[in-house]
Amino acid sequence: MSHALPDCLPEALRQRCRLLNDRDLAAGGDYVLLWAHHALRDHDNPALDAALHLGVALDRPVLVYQGLGGGHRFDADRHHAFILQGAHDYQRALAARGIRHHTNVPGLTPGAGLADLLPRAAALVCEDFPAPPFPRWTRRWAERCDVLCLAVDAACIVPMAATGTRFDRAFAYREAMQARFQAELDAGPAPPPAARPWKPGTDGPTGGLDWDGFDLATALAHCAIDHTVPPVADTPGGSASGYARWAEFRGEGLRRYHQLRNDAAVEPPLGVSRMSPYLHYGMVSPWRLAREAREQGGPGAKKFIDELWVWRELAWQWCWHTPDVEAESALPGWARETLAEHAADPRPDYTDESLHRGRSGERLWDLAQRSLLRHGELHNNLRMTWGKALVGWSHDAGEAMRRLRDLNHRFALDGNDPASYGGLWWCLGLFDRPFTPAQPVLGTLRGRSIRGHERRLDVARYAARVGRASRSLPRVAVLGAGLAGAAAAQALVDQGYAVQVVDKSRGSGGRLSTRRSEVGPFDHGAQFLRAHDLRFQAQVARWLQAGLLQSWTPRAVNGEALKGALVAVPGMSELVKPLLDGADLQLGRAVTRLQREGGIWRLLDAEGATLAEAEQLIVTAPAPQAEALLGGAAPSLAGRLREARYAPCWASMVEIEGEAEVDLLRERGPIAWATADASRPGRPDGGRWLIHATPAWSRKRLESPAEDVGEALASALSEALQRPARLVAAHRWRYALVEQPLGVDFLAERELGLRVAGDHCLGGRLEAAWLSGCAAAGDLMREVALPTQVEGTG
Repeated sequence: MSHALPDCLPEALRQRCRLLNDRDLAAGGDYVLLWAHHALRDHDNPALDAALHLGVALDRPVLVYQGLGGGHRFDADRHHAFILQGAHDYQRALAARGIRHHTNVPGLTPGAGLADLLPRAAALVCEDFPAPPFPRWTRRWAERCDVLCLAVDAACIVPMAATGTRFDRAFAYREAMQARFQAELDAGPAPPPAARPWKPGTDGPTGGLDWDGFDLATALAHCAIDHTVPPVADTPGGSASGYARWAEFRGEGLRRYHQLRNDAAVEPPLGVSRMSPYLHYGMVSPWRLAREAREQGGPGAKKFIDELWVWRELAWQWCWHTPDVEAESALPGWARETLAEHAADPRPDYTDESLHRGRSGERLWDLAQRSLLRHGELHNNLRMTWGKALVGWSHDAGEAMRRLRDLNHRFALDGNDPASYGGLWWCLGLFDRPFTPAQPVLGTLRGRSIRGHERRLDVARYAARVGRASRSLPRVAVLGAGLAGAAAAQALVDQGYAVQVVDKSRGSGGRLSTRRSEVGPFDHGAQFLRAHDLRFQAQVARWLQAGLLQSWTPRAVNGEALKGALVAVPGMSELVKPLLDGADLQLGRAVTRLQREGGIWRLLDAEGATLAEAEQLIVTAPAPQAEALLGGAAPSLAGRLREARYAPCWASMVEIEGEAEVDLLRERGPIAWATADASRPGRPDGGRWLIHATPAWSRKRLESPAEDVGEALASALSEALQRPARLVAAHRWRYALVEQPLGVDFLAERELGLRVAGDHCLGGRLEAAWLSGCAAAGDLMREVALPTQVEGTG
């Protein structure tokens, strides 16, 4: 690119910058715009310094933009909470220097994104962050930008560009960059110029987040993110919290770091610093940490600096020089070859779901995964053993890379960092060498056995650490074992909550129930599911990988296709059963009254016996049933439930003689939907057909005898198929189809410890029920983990 960096940037800062487009610095616009996402501090921040220098040259103020609207694949309450806590610290620090900070949170701040601010910008400064998806996002904004666009390395003490070439071994990087590191550390970031004030008559942007009285828990509820991964109560975001943790560690912890750093059972602040989340989001300065460690001196400080600089920045420069850090081609050639050579070796076969929930059956591995799941962190030395096991349990390098990435990035507060990729891909040979002789599965990859790690670790002590909650967890009762209730139960159980689930039916599943009969099983409720929402798609992917779901393409009249349909095997209820694993499940127990006394909910049956009691209650029964139960305890919430409207549906299970020419009928007289059960994957052969009647027909016959209704529908099917049909059973779904949902994820009266979820909240799809259950559980977990206000969280 022929254009040069602006002359107004000091030389030391220029070495950290690169142009992203061919625009020159020119007067115009109302402000210099800094897009901040991983350098959320007002000090030792080259990206902020570059924006300030440009502001001086153009005589423009600086506006710092921070947004959560990019649709990151691992968006969750945990990450959003940490980022927003840090954003509030950042905003206050910038305000003290006369710099405006503008935060955008979709759902809370409509029309306040980067695209809305860019037209008024005189220049755009971006952070140079080489982990996906940020390189792609940065390129996209540079292409859309009509003014100079600059990327700045604000994370590494030695600028990534200074390496010139990619280093693949730590010793080589250390030797080549030692002098540059010392020089950079001695100099530190130069003091930036003062911010230019906003000129009279120039309005700043509107529509950003209003921090006055900001309630973080409520804000997160409005975000369309993964609510099953809750905030970590004892790891709040922000520079103040980060430096407070550093201050606790810097004394005895830093002095003994070289001795205790590999012991995952050691209690903080000894062992490891736990600074990686704050370094990941740039809430603390690596220059400050390195300088203070060097000042303290000693072997512990020396080892800490080596980890902070060599191993962390080795991974950063590797990512910066690697076009696609998630492609198998990014791994060393010898590692790819040895894994391919041993691809056919026998190995354990674990499902993604069992790994996700920390239920492999390997005690130490499961404890490590639970540390990620519940605490958002994994001890670095144990991460190596955890990761090596995943490689050995995966079928090939691609599956291993996906599992390492997804399990770490989704749960770890320091996930999706360049250093994360360095550590994870080390398990696949990155920054390493071959070890001979070759062993099964791993080939010449360095081995690291779970048994060996167990022998050098006090596993019981580590288990106590992992099992200890940072807040006292309330007991939770869930009324309803359908998909919404099961989704809520799984999210809570995985985070260590004691959960009781009560349902009046003999089996779990609700509309996913499977009816047994003398001629075979019938899925007499929901026939299939589709996944539209990205969050539900992730759950569906785990079900598919576990073999619980398969595609279904029935033969229909006139060749009409049913696209994207998935059915559970061997029955639809199979989806719900694993979700309820770990909960105290009581089936066939009808709750007729809910009682709230002394902060405790009691679920009572018709005889007044207590079926369950808990501090928190999630009700997932159909809206009319929930309304009847809650009318006394929560009348205002019960009133909202009356707004939901349902249509009934009669279901008829029949057996036909002979073979029909189609597998699917729609809209034939009283028949809304009829399918041949044998056409569905995993079902036994036979002439079983399931009929769902139209809402209008069902409503007229809502109180008719089941046998009469079933026979009428069987006769209609017989006529349509030209085959004799025999009634096996009929079932009335009084609340089958949600015609008018409430349009909210869930309902809550938090002061009562009450939440209501289900398809009546978001709509009749199975996906909507799952999302609603997850949202209700997430709201409960946020209330436990977070203070009411973001104020003071730092």
